[in-house]
Amino acid sequence: MQSGMLTTATRAIVATVALSSVALSQEVKHIPLVAGLTLVSATQLASGDQENVVTVSGVSAQGASYGWTFRQHRGNAVETGTFKRFVRIEDLNSAPRLNPVFFSTDVDRFPGSTAFSISDTVLQKLKAGAPVPYSLGQVDGVDFGTGMAGA
Repeated sequence: MQSGMLTTATRAIVATVALSSVALSQEVKHIPLVAGLTLVSATQLASGDQENVVTVSGVSAQGASYGWTFRQHRGNAVETGTFKRFVRIEDLNSAPRLNPVFFSTDVDRFPGSTAFSISDTVLQKLKAGAPVPYSLGQVDGVDFGTGMAGA
């Protein structure tokens, strides 16, 4: 992908990470990663509005299991999808990549990346104001955040 060709959603994520580093310079309460923790969002995409619900279904010494359900409105149609992902504890601690791409044929884990949040190491570097090289997975021609259930 060329640098001038960022999608609106990708620009929003980059802006969020950049603004987060400023906001994180202030003390932020810690939200524990526990089973039942739920993240809810709504996203405006070029192809239609999308509602997302991510639930932490389990936490162990090995990592965390997540379930993601989305509803995307495309004109008069509504697409839905459900995905599962396991993120290893070492990746929650220090992964330099975020893989928000989900296909129905995916394996349940992608070592070296997180799925719904940045790693603790990246967060600590951002809080300290340090530059952070970081990778964000994306599929050309697909709105960021869509489930790609038919793929």
